[in-house]
Amino acid sequence: MFKFLQRLFEGEHTSEAGFSSALVDAAIERAVDGTDPRLRIVSGYQKRLRGPVTRSVAHVFELVDSLAQPVLANRETWSADSRLSALFTSADRMLDSFAADAALRAARQDERTLVGLLASGWSLKRTLGVDVLDGESRRDVKQTILNFEERRLLEVTNDLSETLHGLRQRAFDDILGYVLILLQDRDDTVTSLTGERKLLNRRLELLKQGGWGFGSASQPANLEEVEEQLQALDEQLASLGGTEQTLDAHLEIIVDVLSRPHDVVSLENREVHMDHLHILRDADNSRARSIDFQLFHRTRGFSAVVLPVQIEPGTLPERDLFKAAVRYLR
Repeated sequence: MFKFLQRLFEGEHTSEAGFSSALVDAAIERAVDGTDPRLRIVSGYQKRLRGPVTRSVAHVFELVDSLAQPVLANRETWSADSRLSALFTSADRMLDSFAADAALRAARQDERTLVGLLASGWSLKRTLGVDVLDGESRRDVKQTILNFEERRLLEVTNDLSETLHGLRQRAFDDILGYVLILLQDRDDTVTSLTGERKLLNRRLELLKQGGWGFGSASQPANLEEVEEQLQALDEQLASLGGTEQTLDAHLEIIVDVLSRPHDVVSLENREVHMDHLHILRDADNSRARSIDFQLFHRTRGFSAVVLPVQIEPGTLPERDLFKAAVRYLR
């Protein structure tokens, strides 16, 4: 049965010889539990998955190790760090956002410094606006505006190494999420008639509710309830059986995706030039400031600006929903 709280990457799992067999074995079983548990009846499934799973584990270690160093997020650093001031329009809004974040509230036990990954959705809006060109104010100038939305904190803890363990697991789970999408896409008349596709889709929805991957809620739903629903769903899936052809095709999809994890999840370093209104500018524009963002991408999933942050709970405001709402409406 799939266990959300099972941690793959805690402890020492690497050496000069590579990853421990215990880690690879656990990752193989999580790959099966997270996609199609019926694959355990396929002869030699562990042997076929060992190489691809090892490649995916190596990739998520490399990806998470490539994240920027955590930045202390407070009033002073909001002014000094262009990434923070781009993601939040004011220091007050940044601190209000942190104080209201469900993951931070769950992790906060005392006044010790917390660390987590700030993730924000982003979008580009093309519009017409007023601008100064060649010293003259002009209307209807084509502009592209960078917007940030749905900011949330992931894997908030008091220990950076623990946060990194959690982020590695989320990246690995995101690879499995892409596998589930491909299993649903598979053109199979038998799959459609038995309702298997519907069950696989429901499975992905439940996993997201449990905080699966980078795109899920920062603080998951009741995990015990979600796990119970997953177990019931797995029993339904098992009752359908599965032809040798179907299960072998599913295993081949998992082998293929886990063999090329860099095509599924990636971390991009992107330099952005924009002004204080978030209008994208040329690098040589006097109003542009250069900001180095990191973007996490998952194929057919989502893209988010990510930034590791340190937060001192004592600097956060008391949660006053009325005052926060007034501030945001100003």
